[in-house]
Amino acid sequence: MDNRFFLRKKDKTHILRCMIIGCFVCVLCACDNTQKPSDLRENYYSQSPEDVFIAIVDSSDFQSQFIEGCKLAINEINQLGVLGKTIHPLYYDDKGAIDTGKAIAKKLSQNSKVLAVIGHNNSDVAVSTSIIYEKNKLLFISPGTTVSDFIQNQNQYIFRNIPSNEQLTLKLIEYANRNALTNIAVVFDTDTITSQLANFFISEFRKRSGQIVATRSYISWETNFKHIIKEIKQVDCDALFISGNLPSAAIFIKQAREMDINQTILSTNALDSMTFFQLAGQKAKNVVLPTYFDPVQPLEETRSFVNNFIQKTGTSPDALAASGYDAILLLATTIEKSGSFVPEEIAATLHLFEDFRGATGKISMNMNGGITNKNLFIKKSTAEDFQFVERNFLGEVNPYECVKDFTLRIPIEESIPTIDPGLTDNVTSIDIVEQLFLGLTDYDPKNYEPVPELASSWTASPDYQQYTFYLRNDVFWTDGKPVTAYDIQWAILRNLNKETDSPYVYTLYILKNAKEYHEGLHVNPSTVGVTVIHNNCITFHLNKPAPYFPSMAGIWVFRPLPRHVIEKAPKTWTSLENIVSNGSYKLAAWEKGLMMILRKNTTYFDQKNVLIPEVRYLIVSDGRHGMEMYLSGEIDILGGNYLKIPLNFISDISLNPDYKEQYFQKDIFCSYAFAFNTQKFPVDNPLIRKAINASIDRKRLIQYILKGKQEVAKNFTPQLAQCGNNEIFDPVTAKKWLEQAGYPDGKGFPEIIIAYNESQTHELIARGVKDCLNYYLNINVSLKPLTWENYIDSLKSTRDWHLIRYGWCADYPDPNNWLNELFHPEKSENVTQWNNQEFIELMNSVDQTINFTDRIQLYCQAESILCEKACAVLPIYFERSHYLIHPRVKGWYHMPLGGQQIRNWSLKYF
Repeated sequence: MDNRFFLRKKDKTHILRCMIIGCFVCVLCACDNTQKPSDLRENYYSQSPEDVFIAIVDSSDFQSQFIEGCKLAINEINQLGVLGKTIHPLYYDDKGAIDTGKAIAKKLSQNSKVLAVIGHNNSDVAVSTSIIYEKNKLLFISPGTTVSDFIQNQNQYIFRNIPSNEQLTLKLIEYANRNALTNIAVVFDTDTITSQLANFFISEFRKRSGQIVATRSYISWETNFKHIIKEIKQVDCDALFISGNLPSAAIFIKQAREMDINQTILSTNALDSMTFFQLAGQKAKNVVLPTYFDPVQPLEETRSFVNNFIQKTGTSPDALAASGYDAILLLATTIEKSGSFVPEEIAATLHLFEDFRGATGKISMNMNGGITNKNLFIKKSTAEDFQFVERNFLGEVNPYECVKDFTLRIPIEESIPTIDPGLTDNVTSIDIVEQLFLGLTDYDPKNYEPVPELASSWTASPDYQQYTFYLRNDVFWTDGKPVTAYDIQWAILRNLNKETDSPYVYTLYILKNAKEYHEGLHVNPSTVGVTVIHNNCITFHLNKPAPYFPSMAGIWVFRPLPRHVIEKAPKTWTSLENIVSNGSYKLAAWEKGLMMILRKNTTYFDQKNVLIPEVRYLIVSDGRHGMEMYLSGEIDILGGNYLKIPLNFISDISLNPDYKEQYFQKDIFCSYAFAFNTQKFPVDNPLIRKAINASIDRKRLIQYILKGKQEVAKNFTPQLAQCGNNEIFDPVTAKKWLEQAGYPDGKGFPEIIIAYNESQTHELIARGVKDCLNYYLNINVSLKPLTWENYIDSLKSTRDWHLIRYGWCADYPDPNNWLNELFHPEKSENVTQWNNQEFIELMNSVDQTINFTDRIQLYCQAESILCEKACAVLPIYFERSHYLIHPRVKGWYHMPLGGQQIRNWSLKYF
């Protein structure tokens, strides 16, 4: 044997062994030096990283503004940085495909510099990719995934910042219950997730006593659903619940509408996309969805996000824009809170995060990676977009920041003296009381007949001297206490109390012994004609027949008051910190001399149909300024009983093609007049009063001052316009009467005073009257403008005037409200201080007359005495309301009686 060969073989064996050992050592070394991406990520971020990378993964299978929301958040964060570091976004698109999403997830998991992933908003994709991210310890927050399976107990790095399907569906079930949708047919996609959600809906709906009248399923790839729809049409149901995804759910809805299924359709937020409208077209109406984002909430974070988003993009944000924005802010805030970039430490902090405040409101995370304490909302589709319904607001009221999108902005001419129904005596307070407090009755806007409000019904005795009202049992004060008949009785007795000094107390005199009780002649309140039968039933005993009493029963002095609050704070019970009310709105802010803000009352029995969440009354004393505000879009309404349209603008507006569609002219039950002080020399002489009355050229005043937009008043009561003379302007006869009174051509006639409350219109009309008296009768007149407070005082007590502006708008549609309650020498405040026996006898006679025609004839005779024979009043014109109404105010109509019924209007949002 060749030793050389042997040695060589031996050497080879040695070399082979060395190579094997060397390779093994190399493998060991390699294992020591080649770390997992998750370890490298922790190493990178445990140091002070130069850069922070976040992956943003869109799902473009449906249209959204997710990326725009994320970009806005990153730009805002990078102004200061996160722990001093800049975020660098990496953008991807999984296109709603599971395979694409998994490929992106694997790629990102291998990148040790990616700190977190935000996105994968398709639920199927998110569930699949979450397994990869959790395995690789990569933080993953989905702002669009609602399926329950996405969150697992054992997950440490998987989160979502929006509610689950189950949380959203419970909100939808609550909506169905509130809207009496009790029999529902369920249609669902056989996909696992949507079928599970359908089962959840069925179970929870039945727990709340609802009936599931049918269930049908389809496969997501189907496009013809006519066979299912035909079966559903055979079922008697109030609504359909559809658990499905786009595009199939939208196609189903379109075909259902085409086959005349018109019931409400309830569905999930999977349809909350413009893609739904692109697929369903004009058939997209009346589909109700739950959502986690309301863009007009007055929360500071929401307003900031929405305003910045619109400024950056020129469009309004959708829900995914808001949740994407929040997801990035949530991550950055958690990093700041933990003081670390290490994923494990961020995840641990995020699991315990409470009260995060973002664009979608407040959320708190739970230990599973989901959220709690989230306010949810309801949207209903039109043919073009979704509109929010049952809108309630969560933020504090900021008087100095108005959110136009949900606020009706109304200018008023004067400060608001009171919102106490017992003390109300001006049109502004009346309008606000109408929003805050319920009356037993209200008025039908079509015919002004009384209709039930707080009362559900009423009965009258044959002689119309006893009325029994039956109250609703679902009316509550805003503090939760029930409103009862005792609240009405107590309010009436309180308003009758002389110490209350109620300006409308005389309207209560129709009740038996009410006047005597007010004057202290009957101390025992049980003698007053108001009797509580039980909590929800009250009877009124009248001292005369009154067929019109149901109309009276709705005015403010008859409205219930919260005794439990007023007795504790009798002078300050209407302040913001004390007030409770029961109407469609509640007081939210009151900056006296500046504004008052009302918010929708969520305890109102019909709150679901109150569509304007906030009403702001803005004090604007100058009509020209108000006109500028309207033209610039700062207010929504001008005119009527609010701030008047400047007279010189009315003709131009009615002809202007840009605004004539916004201009409305409405008849109202209001008179503009002057009252004589019949006890003050020289107008204590009826001849002088008649001369002054006949010398006023009303047509000319209306033509030149009011631009011809009002009707000449020949008497005081609008409902009795047919009673007046054909022509009352007669300067020739006026001079004769003045001469008969001892003042030929006005010689020796003393200067008289005309008083009025301050306003541009009142001053112009007073000057017009002054000019007529000077021109036709040579009478000198001094004008006396008064503040509102002094004006009211002058009507009641001081009376240092000869004539005073005396306007009146009907409280209820019967002449009794004008003639008996204003001018009865013995039973009213009697501003004119006259004492006419013939008028008294007529009023006493009409009080005992039930027949409508007979009553009108008696009232006409009384008008003749008031405005002609004795001439205690100088009528000028019957008012018409002139309005400018912004097109975004929908469902608007004018009420000539009481306050406006704002609860029935709405606003067009974004």
